[in-house]
Amino acid sequence: MELYADGMLIADGNLSTFINPAIEAGLVHCRALLEFLGLKAKSGRIVNVKDRQRGDIGIEHFSNSKGPLPKVSPDAALALYPGGQEDAEKALLAVFEITNKGIAHVTEDLKDNPDHGRLIENREPRRAIAGHQLSLHTARLARPRLQAH
Repeated sequence: MELYADGMLIADGNLSTFINPAIEAGLVHCRALLEFLGLKAKSGRIVNVKDRQRGDIGIEHFSNSKGPLPKVSPDAALALYPGGQEDAEKALLAVFEITNKGIAHVTEDLKDNPDHGRLIENREPRRAIAGHQLSLHTARLARPRLQAH
């Protein structure tokens, strides 16, 4: 894959050079929307945010002619998925876990969770763009080969 801007080659590599950062951005945006709607992960369940951090803005800070908008209940969010609620909850939990422990900072937790193992196995580290700097995603995939000094 080659990416051009104004006729200049700015990145080359395989398709993962573009797809991985796009997926990561989508996951972070999804997490932000879930939190805005009042949902979070706690002890392996999707629950409502009880207290927001100072400065956080949530759906309950907005209103219509009927008054303040309510937080979305976990049951209402899970009911929107056409499959079972258990699968829906696993998917939303994966969004929180992957963004918290896979994108925001590098941890070992993802490889220990059997539900998420399929998301990180069988991948090769990719050639990074912009001076061959590793993205967090690439660093995470290459972690077994990296040595701390």
